Amino acid sequence: MLGPRLRAFDAQTTSPARDAQRFDDATVFVEIDPAALDAAALRALSSRFADRGVVLRGEGSLLVARGSVSSLLSLAGERGIARMELTPPLRPLLDRSVREIGAFEVHEGTTLKTNRRGKGVLVGVLDTGIDLTHPAFLDQNGKHRVIAVWDQDGDGKGPKGFDYGRLCERDEISRGKCPVSDPQGHGTHVAGILAGAMQPHAGVAPEAEIVVVKSTRFTDVAGAVEWMFRVATAEGKPIVVNLSIGGHLGPHDGQSELERSIERLQGPGKIVVAAAGNDGATPIHLGGVVSEDEKRTELILPDAGAPTATLLEIWEHGIGGPTFFVELRDASGKLKARENLVDGVDMNVVADRETRARVTYSKELPNKQGRTHHLFSLDRSEVSEKHLDDRWFIGWKTANRFDAWISTDDYRYGSAQFASAPIDADIIPGLLAGDTQMTLTIPGTTNGVITVGSYVTRNEWETSAGRTYRLSKVEMATLSDFSSVGPTAAPEVTGEKPDLIAPGQLIAGPRAASATMISSALALDDYFAVMQGTSMSAPHVAGTVALMLELSPDLDPATAKQILVESATIDAALDGSLPNDHSGYGRLNALNALAHLEGTPRKAKGCDSLPFGDGMSFVCMIMMAASMHLLLQRRMRLYRLRALKANQ
Repeated sequence: MLGPRLRAFDAQTTSPARDAQRFDDATVFVEIDPAALDAAALRALSSRFADRGVVLRGEGSLLVARGSVSSLLSLAGERGIARMELTPPLRPLLDRSVREIGAFEVHEGTTLKTNRRGKGVLVGVLDTGIDLTHPAFLDQNGKHRVIAVWDQDGDGKGPKGFDYGRLCERDEISRGKCPVSDPQGHGTHVAGILAGAMQPHAGVAPEAEIVVVKSTRFTDVAGAVEWMFRVATAEGKPIVVNLSIGGHLGPHDGQSELERSIERLQGPGKIVVAAAGNDGATPIHLGGVVSEDEKRTELILPDAGAPTATLLEIWEHGIGGPTFFVELRDASGKLKARENLVDGVDMNVVADRETRARVTYSKELPNKQGRTHHLFSLDRSEVSEKHLDDRWFIGWKTANRFDAWISTDDYRYGSAQFASAPIDADIIPGLLAGDTQMTLTIPGTTNGVITVGSYVTRNEWETSAGRTYRLSKVEMATLSDFSSVGPTAAPEVTGEKPDLIAPGQLIAGPRAASATMISSALALDDYFAVMQGTSMSAPHVAGTVALMLELSPDLDPATAKQILVESATIDAALDGSLPNDHSGYGRLNALNALAHLEGTPRKAKGCDSLPFGDGMSFVCMIMMAASMHLLLQRRMRLYRLRALKANQ
């Protein structure tokens, strides 16, 4: 059986306006029916895949395959294959922060049994690339700490067992012969926060060695994690992998194929940290219970002609018989065209004798959680820019509860969202508005990874030209407004998400020399720039895990998460009652985490000696007062419970 994403992908290959290279090959998840295949039959199946030029890898009932679209589709009907689904495309989730989390004191070891700087640990970075010429990635002797780079989009010889992309190994990197770069600058910045060693903006684990996977569309995340774990095994070292990427294709219940693959790969000394996402203020979610009356929502789409499709997933609770339709309206709300959607049927929406969009709809029967999957693809890549004012709506009839998420299949060409407030309600009936709930990105919705949101430790910066910028509406020590929030679609399974928050607003980190996309207004000097996003929060936590792995190389993911959340700083005044959907269990505290792991008792400290950056003493006092208030609340609650039991 083909999954809805793969069916929609197959339909898009006939669109000449789309980037043809993107359809030469694809990566898919292959679900095997264990009852239909014994070990010998599975080996025979792998051979048939190889005969078609398709690489099949993995263990158990969930495998990963990569090859041409035509070869993959021809293999989908092989005996023992229960389901084949396209891997979802993901996107990047874009000094004082290291001191803020207490990592500086860990480096110095003043209150611990010994100092920790990540020595003997690998850190993995799946991102947009890395500037291998940046001094932040050299050790104190000038030796390169990046030991391997796999460019998944490069030409050449890939890693053994993957057979695509371009692999650079230690010798090639040290001789300056690896051609990998980072035009976006995102990966270089993330890697520097995680493990940079150049002052004054050194990272959290400045002595860790680094493994990098570069990608553009991040369609083989499971493969990237698997390869980095293999490198760690070959090196005989523990590893933490940082994923400052995410997307919204999937059920958001921790059970997507990608999340299950990552959970399967993890184990002692192999841990994954993921960014929560940057959609905390963007209405990319729509949910609720709809009556039998017709309802519709407006879609805010990339410009007409952009080489990307808008993808809308609706996860319906139960087995219903909903009917779906798509509407095209003009700027005033007047209906121009309407088409009822049929499962598996591709159609063109025509108005004024012109095709305005190509729409694909696929339906999949309920998953293990009893939710029916509906996927819509709306492609305007062949539409003239003169139709920029077109307004698009998806509508339906159903009595079941549902959750919907909207995104695009290529972040480089624009984003999509739901209209946040119904307009023209007097003209267009049954309008529903998008919301900013349940905006965590995948793979951050699974219990198996450590998911990190963002808070503010900087709201102004001075550029290399001497100009000072300030975000006047951003308050210090508050939750970043962009930080994605929970809950997941199945909090009883995934637990509270995000797990915790870390600095992510205007973080200083290495500036890639080839990063043309980084504005000069963000450059602190020739070597550093500020960027923001939960992409910057995640490496603070990943770096802390690297420090923990230096102390305990066999640390497992569940224990690492437990220590991080139990040692987090609680700030009730700013974050509210914890845990919650915004801040998880609190704010990252690397010093507390290392003290917890090594068994060093932490003494109460005065406000001025807490590990905050300059100018933070006032915030510190607020936090101490809030913590005392929270403690009193808890004690009062305990007294009331005891009194209630005594009177029963």
